[in-house]
Amino acid sequence: MNSELRTQLIEMKQQMDQASYAGEALEPLDPNYSAKMRSLQGNNAQRLNNMIDEYGSWPTVAMVGEEGAYAAWSIAQYANEWPTLQRKFLATLNVAAARGEVTQRQLAFLLDRVRFNQGQAQFYGTFLDWDTKGELSAEIEQPETLDERRKAVGLPAYEFTRQRQMEEVAQLGGKAPSDLKAYKQAQLKWAQKLGWR
Repeated sequence: MNSELRTQLIEMKQQMDQASYAGEALEPLDPNYSAKMRSLQGNNAQRLNNMIDEYGSWPTVAMVGEEGAYAAWSIAQYANEWPTLQRKFLATLNVAAARGEVTQRQLAFLLDRVRFNQGQAQFYGTFLDWDTKGELSAEIEQPETLDERRKAVGLPAYEFTRQRQMEEVAQLGGKAPSDLKAYKQAQLKWAQKLGWR
């Protein structure tokens, strides 16, 4: 195991976590997303990219332990502002997952995140967003086999997860945007500006 690399990854994730606990939003379209968080996420994404280039692979469990591999995935998951890097992370993670070197669950989340950013239907339904009913949901590719796919990567049923997340958001005071059309237009504008679509 590469202890130095593991420590660096964990520290990078902890910095992002600490900023989030202090009230900094993790998602670019959140009103509380700041230049500070963007800078932190950008630095983390670039450092992860440099690690991948240096070692020639994704930071696997064998290389950096479960906590280090989880930290690397978390950094990739929040690299939304850098499409080229997030797509590269997905491709590299996919290779590692195919070899059994990281969890399929992590791959599922990052795949859905990239597909959402690109305006495509998700494969696992892991990234929920507000819909026309004022609920959190996901546009799903091949919805008839969704729960089979989720089960195969260790995820609970979609509807169970969706209801649970809606309850958690409600407990935190979250609610659907008052102007859904403007909300969706802002998402599209963001995605086009960065080159996601």
